[in-house]
Amino acid sequence: MAPSWNIDTAATVAVLKTSASNIDAQNAAVATINTAITGIGAALTTGLVASALNGYVESSLSPAIGSLSTRSVSIVEGTQNALLAYIQGDAQMAQNAQTSALASQALPADPLQTRYGNVQAG
Repeated sequence: MAPSWNIDTAATVAVLKTSASNIDAQNAAVATINTAITGIGAALTTGLVASALNGYVESSLSPAIGSLSTRSVSIVEGTQNALLAYIQGDAQMAQNAQTSALASQALPADPLQTRYGNVQAG
């Protein structure tokens, strides 16, 4: 038996909106972190600590933040695309069902003859 799908589209849209808002907040936090690190780097200018900070940012922090942001956006966009396909599929299935229902209820050319046999008027 084929799997049954019943997605609450309104709730899914609400989750997607919340997720997009959270991604915006995440990006704002990243901007704040970048500003802070830039300020620290400017204060340190040179030396072992400045070198260590620069190495940490380049090798660990930046790739991790970039990956998190990319994955977050990909998840939301993928879910949006899947939801759109689901909605379009539902609309197509409903249209097919309606067309099929209407076709099965088409009246014969002579409804009296089909229902009552060969009935002569008069």
